Amino acid sequence: MKQLKRSGNFLWLSLFCCLLAACNNDSGPNKPANNVPLPAADVTVPAVISYDIVREYPHDPDAFTEGLEIHDGVLYESTGQYG
Repeated sequence: MKQLKRSGNFLWLSLFCCLLAACNNDSGPNKPANNVPLPAADVTVPAVISYDIVREYPHDPDAFTEGLEIHDGVLYESTGQYG
C-alpha cells in the first residue's frame, strides 16, 4: 500500500513539475520577450542589385503588380485585378 501511495505522489509531483515548466515565461538568452525566435547567426543577407531604366512600357492603370521575376536577364511582371 505504501508503494502505491509513493508512486501516486511521484505521479502528481511529476505532473506538477511539467505544468510548472510549461508556464515558465523566461525569455532566456536566445528568445526575445515576445517569443519570436532570433534569426540564426549564419543567415546570408541578399545581395543588393542595381538597375538602369532603359525602356518604359505602357501599363494598365487598373491592374496592380503581383510579382516581379528576372529570368535569363529578362524582367517579367505578373499583374492582377481586384477579385
